[in-house]
Amino acid sequence: MALIQEIFLSSEYNRINSLLEIVRQTAPVVCEGLSVYIIQTIPLTYIILIDLASYIMSFFLFLFIPYRKKKKKSFREKKNLWFEIKEGFQYLKSSPSLFWFFLFAAMPYISIMIGNYLNPIFISKQLKVSGNVYAMQELVLALGAILAGLISSYLVNKIGLYKYICTYVLIFTCSLFLMVLIPNTTVFLVVNFVLGWANAGTRVARSTTIMKLIPNNLIGKIESFYNGLGLILRTILIGLFTQMVDFIGPLIAYVIVGFIMVNSFFGLVSTSKVQYFNPNHSSSYKYFHHEK
Repeated sequence: MALIQEIFLSSEYNRINSLLEIVRQTAPVVCEGLSVYIIQTIPLTYIILIDLASYIMSFFLFLFIPYRKKKKKSFREKKNLWFEIKEGFQYLKSSPSLFWFFLFAAMPYISIMIGNYLNPIFISKQLKVSGNVYAMQELVLALGAILAGLISSYLVNKIGLYKYICTYVLIFTCSLFLMVLIPNTTVFLVVNFVLGWANAGTRVARSTTIMKLIPNNLIGKIESFYNGLGLILRTILIGLFTQMVDFIGPLIAYVIVGFIMVNSFFGLVSTSKVQYFNPNHSSSYKYFHHEK
């Protein structure tokens, strides 16, 4: 994120994030499709060499990125990861709305991770269909995410980042309840397409918002903080569902996830002040840039 922020103009952030989302979702789908053919026709040794060559090629492609490191205003000693994350949290403390906005906007992704655990149980116990549906579910989820990457830039320009994120979180939430109310295979697949679309769209807009509102020297610290917090939340929630799902069933588990998303939606609505957040006037911004 910090690299994109330095290389591109602010007006290009959403388009770049959209393109990256398309690549992120298209590559696994294409690779999974090709892998069936490649494994049957090419020896494993050559496949590993091709994989190695792709990493080497990526390294050399990075050398062609027109990047010039910005000079720092003052020398700062190297700090450990914990201190870096603490600095990111210190910045967020100056604007509670910003803190909660980024957390609630990340909840669709956390819900998708919980769904990765619940879906096989939902398919086998609730839908009572074969494992092929699980493979189809992963495909439609990716296709929905690709659609989000294609249209998110246009929609953001039309309605703005804040309204876009709130709308997509609402769509995500309603889709979860639809799947619970009508538990059949067709609805399950359609809902997963919408979930992939809404989750990826929210992620693209959230990344763009971070780039627009967070100073470059703090993006990595703040993302590290949210990655750590997200990992803790996922671990706790998946751990709870692992213990509970045998007693309550996958349907009720999805109802709980739905209510978590309802809370996230109303949480986003309550953080409407982030639309008017000015990073240049933030007290934390001045602190971290040593401005008086």
